[in-house]
Amino acid sequence: MNADTNWQALANGELISIWGIKGRTANTSQFSNFWNNSLFLVTNENNPRLIWAPHPSMTNISSYKIYRSVTPYGGSPSRFYPYSLLATVDANTFGYIDSDFTLGGTSNTAHWQIKAYNGTESSPTNAVSTAVLYYDKNATSQEVLEVQANNSFKVLGNSPNPFNAQTRISFVLPQAGEASLKVYSIQGKIVNEQLGFKEPGLQSFLFDASQLSSGIYFYEIRSDKQREIKHMLLLK
Repeated sequence: MNADTNWQALANGELISIWGIKGRTANTSQFSNFWNNSLFLVTNENNPRLIWAPHPSMTNISSYKIYRSVTPYGGSPSRFYPYSLLATVDANTFGYIDSDFTLGGTSNTAHWQIKAYNGTESSPTNAVSTAVLYYDKNATSQEVLEVQANNSFKVLGNSPNPFNAQTRISFVLPQAGEASLKVYSIQGKIVNEQLGFKEPGLQSFLFDASQLSSGIYFYEIRSDKQREIKHMLLLK
């Protein structure tokens, strides 16, 4: 069989569009309820990858804004776990890889929506969600491997710190098991408690302090009779 010279080789993970192939501007206005069904989620080397299409009716779009909410596993966005702006991309970009996470696990669920922007934000797209494992940029892979190799337990800290509203407390477990978080005010009062079964390796708890006042808070992570206490600063 002779090779078809019209075929074009694509790089692994490359995203192309029909309108791009045809050299035309996308027109999705004829599709009913298009924007509310335009966002979907795929994987990119085990990171969540968002893909959407142009807004069907908004004109003079300057950018697309990506919003994300992270909840406890199986949870839904709420006033305690609101959507917040994750990133902004230009008007000709219709994909985004969220490298903060890898797919899987039973620790957290991430949710995403997209809004078009032309000086005013559009309504959001449909939401897409999946279970995720948090990737702590402050922890090197070597550090995690060393903790596991030594069959030890280590609290890596919270990020961001100082923080406003939400911060993530990361730790490494040598083996699967129950892990708990307790957060204390400077007066020693427990203001937050979480408990969950965690897989071995890098794990985390998401701490929401939206209902608390600015100040220093102490947090304790416990697992299998081991514990470690650190402090963090809430600034509003």
